[in-house]
Formats: sequence, structure tokens, C-alpha cells
Amino acid sequence: RLRGIGSINGNNSPFIVVDGVPFSGNINRINPDDIESVSTLKDAASTSLYGARAANGVIIITTKQGKKNSAPTFSFTTKQGVSARGIQEYDRLDPLAYYQAYWEALRNDKVTAGTDPTTAGAEASAELIDLLHYNATNVADNQIINADGSINPNASLDWFAPIERLGYRQEYNFSARGATERADYYASIGY
Repeated sequence: RLRGIGSINGNNSPFIVVDGVPFSGNINRINPDDIESVSTLKDAASTSLYGARAANGVIIITTKQGKKNSAPTFSFTTKQGVSARGIQEYDRLDPLAYYQAYWEALRNDKVTAGTDPTTAGAEASAELIDLLHYNATNVADNQIINADGSINPNASLDWFAPIERLGYRQEYNFSARGATERADYYASIGY
């Protein structure tokens, strides 16, 4: 946001101009290695240059170009890195323990409301996922927690380990630029 929120339901995004041409895509689609300069306009000057489209401000992006009378230049860059959780994991209930605690609350609610305690557990097991709206286990919705409140030994979860793993990132960019007296060029590809 360049000029705050100008409309509750309308678009509050700035107007983006790339090399003098309005850009309607997402700014994240522009490779940062292709950008020569970025400037912003957020006052009356933006409206005088671009009209009503600039009411939320303007981002002006200039991409790299070939330099006049220069030999072709080739560039290759590579970036690699890892990402890991920056803070220690805090104590929490795993999904099975959470299902069990929620089941117990449901059963107690039913018993308090007058349901027979012998059937309240089975009813709580049947309604558990209807109320939570998501089953993260490999068993049927009504079989996660048994009628006696114990966790089904066949219920397992394998979704959290990939979230905690060490992440690996890699990026490759290749560009060519140059110019003659009549034309200049810049081409790039990134992966």
C-alpha cells in the first residue's frame, strides 16, 4: 500500500508501470534480477501523470537494457540456501490428543444435557469430525476416538514431519545484453 486504504470494497493496489507501459500482472512475477530501478509516486504528481488509475499511488519499474555501443555481455548467477525453523517448537497437543480432548468435551456436554453416559461416548465419536470439519488421520471420521475415549490404535498422522524438515532453495538466472548504434537488447531466463 502506498497511500493507505482508499476504499473498503474497492481495489487499494498501486498502479504499476513497467518501462512506461501499464502492468496489470502481479509484481511478484517480475524477476528482481531484471530490474534496473524502482521508484514510487504517491502524491498529486502521480494523478497528474496517470489520472484516476494512480489514486492509490504508482510504482515505476525500469528494467535492464543494453548499453549503447557495447559488446555483448553474458551473466549467470546462482543462489542456493536452506531454511529452517528459527525458534524452538512450542508445546502443543498433537492432532490425536486434540481430537481426544474435543471428544471428551463433547461427551461431557452430552452427559450434562441429560444423555445417558453409556451412549454419550458413541454419539461424541460420531459427531467429532462434523464439528471440527477436518479429519487428519487415515481412519473414518467416526473411528478416530473409540466410544470409551481412547484413541484408535490404527489412527495415524504423517503430515507434520514434512512441515518441520529442512528446506532447500535454489535459483538460477542467465542474461545477455548488448547494443549497437541501431538497437539495444536484453534477454534473460530464470529458474
